[in-house]
Amino acid sequence: MGKKKDKKVFQMNTSPENIIKTRARKLPIGKCYINEGWAESGFATIVISRNHINGNVTFAVYLVDLYCLGVKDTFYDFNVNTEFTELLEKLKAQQDIEEIDYTLAHNIVYGGVEYAEDIGFKPHKDFEISRYVLEEDDERVELIDIPFGLDGKPAVVFGKEKHPENIIATLERTVGKGNFTTIYENDLEEEDAYEELDDDWDDDEELSIEDIPDIIAGKKKASPSNFARIVFAVYDEQCTEEESTEMYEIMSETDSWEIVDEDETGDPFSLIEEKKIIYDSLYEMIHKNPADAIWEIKKVIKKYPDEHNFYDLLSLAYSNENDIEKQNETIILTYKKFPDSIFAFTNYILITITKSNLEDLTKLIGSQFDFHHFFPNRKNVSFDELVALAGSLFAYFTKAAGEIHKAVAYAMPLTSFIFYDNKTQEKADEILLLSTQHMLSEIAKNNNFEDNTNENYLRIVE
Repeated sequence: MGKKKDKKVFQMNTSPENIIKTRARKLPIGKCYINEGWAESGFATIVISRNHINGNVTFAVYLVDLYCLGVKDTFYDFNVNTEFTELLEKLKAQQDIEEIDYTLAHNIVYGGVEYAEDIGFKPHKDFEISRYVLEEDDERVELIDIPFGLDGKPAVVFGKEKHPENIIATLERTVGKGNFTTIYENDLEEEDAYEELDDDWDDDEELSIEDIPDIIAGKKKASPSNFARIVFAVYDEQCTEEESTEMYEIMSETDSWEIVDEDETGDPFSLIEEKKIIYDSLYEMIHKNPADAIWEIKKVIKKYPDEHNFYDLLSLAYSNENDIEKQNETIILTYKKFPDSIFAFTNYILITITKSNLEDLTKLIGSQFDFHHFFPNRKNVSFDELVALAGSLFAYFTKAAGEIHKAVAYAMPLTSFIFYDNKTQEKADEILLLSTQHMLSEIAKNNNFEDNTNENYLRIVE
């Protein structure tokens, strides 16, 4: 008798996500709901369910911004009962909802996704799964003409968006300034009472190149971002054609980075609550008693040797203890151990500049920073990481490479954002002011303004 063949063991992927992707569309569509007044408000909360034989449901919820962003948020659950009932009760407590036909729900969701993608915005990352609760978007589903945008234009609603300035920056690239609308959330409460804001909604937006002397003299106010933009227009004119081309290439490359909130970067640290609690506790201890914090952080590092965030805390603790030598050693160690960490990289650049090891940096970075070379596994950047990169690269190209125009190019993208963390905004403003000072100094050297104004330019540089 021949030998029996070994039986192959097949393992099924039974995660809810995989089940939804493979089975949800085989279930019959159940009840669908939407908030009343969605067409007037421009924001729709849509619930779509699918029925199981056992009486349970699989469902997905979609928050759709019909004015601009499409599917802003979405979540789902598989084969549940009481969870779905509780969800509906919670929604009814927050707003009036009504049952709708699936075809209308389908058109709002997919129409919102298509509209948003056309103007530069992707659906929420979880739509990759929740879309399988929807039918496939093809000719089998009746097409309904649903208006998106406001009066034919994309619209940004102040009060509803966490980072409206960032959305505006994207729209200026994709549809052009003047081709979108900005409105306040309060205006949505009254039908046909949309108050359109001017594109220059900042108090200092009307300032121009001619106002530079008055801004420097303190006669007129300008935010660091707006001041940098105004001065850059002059600085760019006095750069050589090669320098100008290099600046715009750098800014274009930086502009292509996907900037997201910290919890969307995919950093495992931001996903594990246990580490977050420990980190927050140690961070607080650093400012109260850095000496004790150092010992506690070292214990945690032994427990989590592959978590770069705790190494960053250790260098901060040494800084608060004024132990610069230990701080520098920790920064260098962190970069060697975590070369793909953005903060480890930026701290290493700054500390190497401080130690005047400029040749080492030149060998490391070269004449132009390549983000994908240094961080091949990163698809996006948090707002804090963006500011850290801009600051360190500005310092490198100013002090190590001696190429002011490239330093300016890495700082200027910060003018496109409002940072809702005060410390991050302060760092961004500091980088922009330094960049502006360097530009003003170069402008003064090249006598691009009348002689009687040069003293003003040099005064702010000093």
